[in-house]
Amino acid sequence: DIPTPVAGEIKEVSSQSVAIEFPALILRGGAGFGREEWGFLKLVGGHKKKIDLSDLSREVKGKILVMAGKATQALFNKAEALGAVGIVTGQIDHGEDLDDLIVLVAGTKEGIISEGIWEELSQHQDVKTLISGEKKELVIPLNK
Repeated sequence: DIPTPVAGEIKEVSSQSVAIEFPALILRGGAGFGREEWGFLKLVGGHKKKIDLSDLSREVKGKILVMAGKATQALFNKAEALGAVGIVTGQIDHGEDLDDLIVLVAGTKEGIISEGIWEELSQHQDVKTLISGEKKELVIPLNK
C-alpha cells in the first residue's frame, strides 16, 4: 500500500513511480522557487488588502498561503518560522532569501493576483493542494 493525497485512476506503475490521473484546477505562475510539496490552501488577507505580519499566526502551519499582492522578506521569514509549506503571491523582490519555502509568483503586470483567480482560489480553501516551484504551478484536486 502506498498512501496518496488524491483519489484518482492509476495510469502507470514502475519501480520508481506511480502515475495517478485526477481532475484538477491548475494555476501556472510566471516564476517559481523551490521543490514541490502538498499543503492545505489558505487565502491570507483580501484581494485589495495589503498583508501585514499580524495576518500570519500559528494556523499557517502546513498551509500554502495565497497573498494577492507583494510578499515581503519579513512575510517570508514569519511564514517559514510558523511552518507554512509555501506562498502564492502576486510579486516578490528579486533579492528575497527564500530558504526552504516554496514560492509561486502569479501576479499580473501590476504585481497582484487577478481578482478572477483570487475568487476561484477562494472556492478551494482548506483543500489539499500541490505547489511546485520547479514547475511554477499550483495543482488543486477537484472532487468528481
